[in-house]
Amino acid sequence: MSLTKRHARGFTLIELMMTLAVVAILLAVAAPAFGGLIQSTQAQSSRSALVTALNTARIFAVSKTANVVVCPSNDQRYCGHTILSTAGRVRVTYRPDGSSAGSNVSMTVCDQRGADQATSIVINNAGRVRNGVPTPAAAAACMGTFE
Repeated sequence: MSLTKRHARGFTLIELMMTLAVVAILLAVAAPAFGGLIQSTQAQSSRSALVTALNTARIFAVSKTANVVVCPSNDQRYCGHTILSTAGRVRVTYRPDGSSAGSNVSMTVCDQRGADQATSIVINNAGRVRNGVPTPAAAAACMGTFE
């Protein structure tokens, strides 16, 4: 009769502990990067939602030949929630021809990652929306919104 030796397959406790240590180190290094990615995505989402609302309002004003007002609101009935925009311009009014009443308006979209990551959306008198660069004062004012 011949006896064959079986080799045990699996991991030793030391191998398992070393693997867990490596995984823990990798997670500790990657966690801050994921936080920045999430904050970047939130800021981009806010910018996109604002641009979409402005463009939709402009199209609605032209198609219904009516004035349409875009403003921040908590209850969607009254303009009462503040945003960082050009002084005195917390709302944008689109005319039936698609133009924007008043002068150019800049709206600053704040970012939790810091003032240097803030962006600006500019609406010109023709009603067109474009990306812009916020003034240093507007970007600095953003930091007070996250405290």
